[in-house]
Amino acid sequence: MSYLLEFKNVIVITIIATILGSIIPMKSHAEEIVKPSNEKTINQVSTQSSLTAQSILIGRVVNTKYSQMPITAVYNDGASPISFAANTLIPFYDLNQEDENTVIFSNNLDFAQTNRLLNLGFTDSEIETMSNEEYEINKDLKGEVISTNTNYIKIIEPRVTIAYSISNNEPIIKELDEETYYDEINKLNDTLKSRASSDFSTTSYKKMTTTITKLSSKEYRLKNSVVWSKLPSQTYVDVIGIGINSSYWAPNPGTQYGQQNWTTYPTIGNPSKSKSAEYTKDSNKWKKGAGGYALKINLPDNKAKGIDSEYLKTLSSYMYYSVGSLTNTKRLDAYGNYAHQNSSYTLTPSIALSGISFSVSPAKKFSFHPDTHSSITW
Repeated sequence: MSYLLEFKNVIVITIIATILGSIIPMKSHAEEIVKPSNEKTINQVSTQSSLTAQSILIGRVVNTKYSQMPITAVYNDGASPISFAANTLIPFYDLNQEDENTVIFSNNLDFAQTNRLLNLGFTDSEIETMSNEEYEINKDLKGEVISTNTNYIKIIEPRVTIAYSISNNEPIIKELDEETYYDEINKLNDTLKSRASSDFSTTSYKKMTTTITKLSSKEYRLKNSVVWSKLPSQTYVDVIGIGINSSYWAPNPGTQYGQQNWTTYPTIGNPSKSKSAEYTKDSNKWKKGAGGYALKINLPDNKAKGIDSEYLKTLSSYMYYSVGSLTNTKRLDAYGNYAHQNSSYTLTPSIALSGISFSVSPAKKFSFHPDTHSSITW
């Protein structure tokens, strides 16, 4: 009889626990994780036991105590995906471009480390794709962003169809305010659905942000970032740079670094991928002078390879270097520059950069983003 009573008690307790479990909501992982919030949708973690691609740093899993995702293999050649639990995506580096990363960063970053990088002028997404080498460059630095300036650009790019040709092939560049910029992007999908295939032009959108970060009383970092909110139709060699007043300031040699980041759409048999190309201080893509530094970047292409096809989804780039004063000045100006190649020809652009003056030749093959101007007076 006592055993029967114990058995009944177990059944009652089990039923009560089941009912309470269905009534009391479980706290999701997303509520437990604290993150910097200067970007809208980075590092969101689902309530499931695995992480999605948006919540993973490249080779660097955030908050692994919340995940049951076993990483079973990492390939040094960067050309093979990392194995993990089912229904979970993870980005990796690939070797299809010069200066591209081959090292996967496997360290976790806590809130303090992430916040320190944000104070050096990096965004959440740039921290996510930071290579091991770049982290080593920045791990001991402390800074404060003291000036920032952003331009929002709409580019109407004429195109030629098989049936028609047009004489005016110069892109139309319009500078927008922030609200209009995002409003047009949000409406873009509906516009594309209703657009006839015979239209003669395609429109791209990009924003450029130039920042000044104080590293010490004698050293300042200048950084230029470009994000394509809608991708350009031409992806060849572009130029990104920052000019300075060489009468008062000089670049600090060896402090330059640049990176491109892009993602691809998932296709049948292939998950969405995140890739990156880095340009270290030793890269031959730099144009260095007393009036500033510029960097040639080879934009990634869409690849039509059947089941192995890859089509670009997002694209961004940034570069930076630090400067020191030549005189006892109390003002610093940083002029952000960007030139986009409109031609489909293979070119080796010639670059001239000095202060506010920026040119790339052959100039007719490039469109120029209106300069940003970040400055600080103390």
